[in-house]
Parts: sequence; structure tokens; C-alpha cells
Amino acid sequence: MATREPTCVPGPQPRAVGLRSGQKPPAASATTAGIQLGSQPCPAAVQSPVHWNAIVGANAANTFEGVICGYLMGVPTLQAVVKVHSGAKFLLDIDVYTAITGTKPVRIFALRGLLQGDVSISNYNTLLTAQVGPNSSQNKGHPFAQQQVDLYRDSSGRTVPGRSRPWPFRACTRT
Repeated sequence: MATREPTCVPGPQPRAVGLRSGQKPPAASATTAGIQLGSQPCPAAVQSPVHWNAIVGANAANTFEGVICGYLMGVPTLQAVVKVHSGAKFLLDIDVYTAITGTKPVRIFALRGLLQGDVSISNYNTLLTAQVGPNSSQNKGHPFAQQQVDLYRDSSGRTVPGRSRPWPFRACTRT
């Protein structure tokens, strides 16, 4: 089975709000200008798959999985991280939108083809992704059904705890 490398869709880059080297991650709490840290409740209007189906092009091949919200750009308006399974059930696409309660949310970031992927928002408002690395020493040579999630990335470019190298989303490269 052939796997796809994650690819980026061009667009304005979200500004990652992060820590300086040596600082400990904060607990989720309020920051200046009403920006909250970590994942936030989405407005009721954007929690429904009906809201996103037309926007993300959901159909028999692309199915909406869920949405999480947070202050990813460092401004006091929420952004939505929309998770869509594309083509095959095991590939996850991620789209980040702003102006989420309007009639035409604006996509500001997209990441395609995370193998058995997942995404979350960190306590310092960056995207954290997880996926299977099919060529890693843990998974190489194993059947697809036995491969495990072992590739973790942080959109800030910082190293994810327990990992040796960072992965900035703007570079769209694998570690």
C-alpha cells in the first residue's frame, strides 16, 4: 500500500504563540486581550457537521470527523481546526479557519494526508499532530494493521517533549 507524504496548501501562516527556550508550558489560563490558552469550546453554530460539510467539501470520499477551536493566531477571535478523513478512512486532512461564525470562513492553513493522524491544540496555542511514520524503525517492515502512531509534530517549531527534532509547519517537511 502506498502512503502519501503530508503536503501543505499555501496560504497566510498562523502566528504561533509559544514559549521561549527553557520556559515551562503554562497551564491553560487567560492571557492579555482575552486570548485563552489551550483548546476552547467552539461556538454552537460551528460544532455541527452541517456547518462544515459544504465548506470542506464533505461527500462519500471526504468525511467530516470533528472540529476544535482555539486562539492560534494570537488575536482575540477563535480559529477552528477542522478534521476531515479524505479518500481513505486512515488519512486525515486538517484545515484551519478564521472568521468561523461567518457565512464564508477563511482557510488560513491546511495539512493533508496524516496517516492514522490526529491533531490537538496545545496549552500554548500551537497545533500538535500525531501520525504513523511508516518508514520509522518502529513501523518499517510491519503490516499496516500493526503500525503505530510514532511521529509527533508541533507547529511552533519547538521540539515536542520526548522527540529529538522540531517540525515547523511552514517548512512542510518530515523529521
